[in-house]
Amino acid sequence: MPLNTYPVILTETDWNNNKGVIAKMAGETGIGAALKAVKDEWDKVDWNKVDPLIARNHVTEKFTLATVDKMMVVAKGEYPKLENVQRKLTALSKLALAASVKFKASKVIAKSSADHVTRIWATSESINKTLVTNVDAAWREFRKVQSDKDLLRLQTALKSIDGYFVSLKKFAIEIQNTPTVAQYRGGATSGFHQNVRGLNAALATATNPVWIKWAEDNWNDFALDSYVPKEESDKGKEAIAVKAKVAEVLAALKKCEAIV
Repeated sequence: MPLNTYPVILTETDWNNNKGVIAKMAGETGIGAALKAVKDEWDKVDWNKVDPLIARNHVTEKFTLATVDKMMVVAKGEYPKLENVQRKLTALSKLALAASVKFKASKVIAKSSADHVTRIWATSESINKTLVTNVDAAWREFRKVQSDKDLLRLQTALKSIDGYFVSLKKFAIEIQNTPTVAQYRGGATSGFHQNVRGLNAALATATNPVWIKWAEDNWNDFALDSYVPKEESDKGKEAIAVKAKVAEVLAALKKCEAIV
């Protein structure tokens, strides 16, 4: 159930519909005004920030554990408003309990009316005791789910990254033996350049901010098609250019291995 679900029994409208002749028999209870006060404070809470399931829908950046942690900071900024709700619930609870005792002792007030005001007391007490606790619990669970997702994503990415480390070195040897642009470029789905691109994608999917930043600064350019050396009529010059490109990639690859 969403955290922002407000119980109908704590609405002024429901009270007016159910109190019947209570007001005439028992006099003014103050419950109607107290119910309105609780709802007014409740509506001041920005549930788009407090409820993680709602807050998730307002995130546009890549979603990671770091994103959740930022969302939790924002959510806690709304806690003073939740505390205001709790103060109003405390006031309502006292009124409802007093009315419950009075109604149950009365010989003229219907049992259903006494039961209704007792339910108001019980509901206000329950929400008051669990409001912040439930919010905290929802965020802890939300964070754990994302943590598990990030871990699985990291494990999957690591397996892929390790594979690229091996394959890039293998293809580099082949290129050193046959230093041509065609050998550097490889096929549409395999070869040295495609593995450079694959490693770039794997580093991004790992959602490790250090790796992502490193890739942006040191590896992204290698993955661009424009980085591939140009074919030349002078095959000697082409071989020199290809070997130089491969050496540059391998130097960065060594740094990548150290970071990962």
